[in-house]
Amino acid sequence: MSRETSSLSDTQKGTIGEYLISSFLILESNGRLSPAFTWADDSGIDLIVYDKETKKTIPVQVKSRLKPDNSTIQFDVRKATFKEAENSCLVAAWLDIESKNIGIKWAWLIPFDELKQIARETDKNYVITPSWKDESKDKYEGYRYKDMKELTERLIKEFDEG
Repeated sequence: MSRETSSLSDTQKGTIGEYLISSFLILESNGRLSPAFTWADDSGIDLIVYDKETKKTIPVQVKSRLKPDNSTIQFDVRKATFKEAENSCLVAAWLDIESKNIGIKWAWLIPFDELKQIARETDKNYVITPSWKDESKDKYEGYRYKDMKELTERLIKEFDEG
């Protein structure tokens, strides 16, 4: 089964990504994590993830793509909304909406305080282009998770240790 996505706007694609990632955070944490959407994302934060056990929150910017660019996938973080906050992070994900089982093919969890060091800088954006290949040993490898279960476990570890 294949879905046609070319007529979707960037806003629609972004909203799909935010809702899928939020849903998977709830599911994979067995309800421990409670993501909340921000009313306006003019600060670059899309979700505030609340941990019910530690009572802590982590602000998250979500970037998602529906199809990769060859062996890499590009995510742009706008400089205008980027704020280096101590515990903020980027969740970037390649969404699988082509198959019957909608999900996440790959995801990257990058702390904001590390993003500028690993991203390529343009006039308006910080750009990351991680490889989605299993055997990749690129500079994003340590941030890459094969599914949302792994990413959620890493986020919970951050709550528990932070």
